[in-house]
Amino acid sequence: MDNPINFKVVLSKDDFVKVSRSYYLSQFNNQVFGLLLILLIVAGILGLIRNGFELSIFLFVAMASFGLIYSYFIAPLSGANKIEQDKIWHAGHSWSATKDGISVYSGAKEAKIKWDVFQDFLDTKNYYLLIHSGNKQSFQIIPKRAFESAEQEKDFRQLLKSIFDKNRKSFIVKHWRLILFILLLLSINGYVMYILGKNR
Repeated sequence: MDNPINFKVVLSKDDFVKVSRSYYLSQFNNQVFGLLLILLIVAGILGLIRNGFELSIFLFVAMASFGLIYSYFIAPLSGANKIEQDKIWHAGHSWSATKDGISVYSGAKEAKIKWDVFQDFLDTKNYYLLIHSGNKQSFQIIPKRAFESAEQEKDFRQLLKSIFDKNRKSFIVKHWRLILFILLLLSINGYVMYILGKNR
């Protein structure tokens, strides 16, 4: 693809909030630990209903619930408020993307960015996120509304896939530590259940 893909990116506070939530939910680690946390919260609530009030369980349920609420609602909104105060982030910038990199124009200024600045991309319902190589929690936001047509967006997606897909690791290689942790946790749980059942 030799022809540059030109579009203009203008971000709002709402963009930052939505993107933060989408990125948080897209991460496998967060999905697993979030699910485990929800299960533990439900188990804690059922324990309180069944056995009556117990301070330690109540505090755990309260803190775990606050952690979920903070991660999904409070943290994205707080981050968006800080970013909104920086005019550079929500000012309009013209982008020109090719297989060699990205040129970002702001007024008379031009910044050239090589693709190796990014390690991967994430395709969500309304955004493309370019994940920075130096920090996986940092990313460049490109709203899909920035493209002039569905065809132009398709071309941009194909460009991203041609650059990043060849370097993507398999699911097992990417998450082997977490998979090992889950297997270990399940093994310990199974062993404990076996011992308890044996001693009954």
